[in-house]
Amino acid sequence: MQEVNQEYLNRIKGRYTEKYATVMDDWTAIILHEVNEAVALLRRENSSKLSESIQEISAASEKIRGQVHQVRFDNKQQAFFYGLGNHLLYGLTGILGICSIIWIYTTQTDFSEKREFVNQHPAVEKFQSIYLNGKTINQDGYEFLVVEPIEGDKVEFARNYLYDKKNNRVLVPIRRK
Repeated sequence: MQEVNQEYLNRIKGRYTEKYATVMDDWTAIILHEVNEAVALLRRENSSKLSESIQEISAASEKIRGQVHQVRFDNKQQAFFYGLGNHLLYGLTGILGICSIIWIYTTQTDFSEKREFVNQHPAVEKFQSIYLNGKTINQDGYEFLVVEPIEGDKVEFARNYLYDKKNNRVLVPIRRK
């Protein structure tokens, strides 16, 4: 703060009288001096903050200019291949990720359906030899298990049968107990 003496107050009053053609008293001159000091302080603070902001904006602008590279092409084909080269890895990674998720989901769904079937039919394990060794044919829109009569002591699981005439049924050996 600047020290105020009578000479300084007279200068303030003189400038005011010169500008507005009206005489000012001492208290008004003192208040005007205080207001001028406060405004000058605010201007100094704002100018320093403004210069700091301008420097920060300039630094950010230079940083952005350093990161952005303008590329010009002669035709659309060059632009396409440039973009393809820049983004192909991201695209392939995304497609591979989506395909992996779909594959895992379908495999998990298929496995859970089979597990549910096995849990509902506990005797399915007894018929393992049929679906491992069995031979099938398609005929007239149906799929048939092909079995042949047992010849001698040579018995193949799920490949031979024995006809039970007494009960009129076909017996297919599926395992040995």
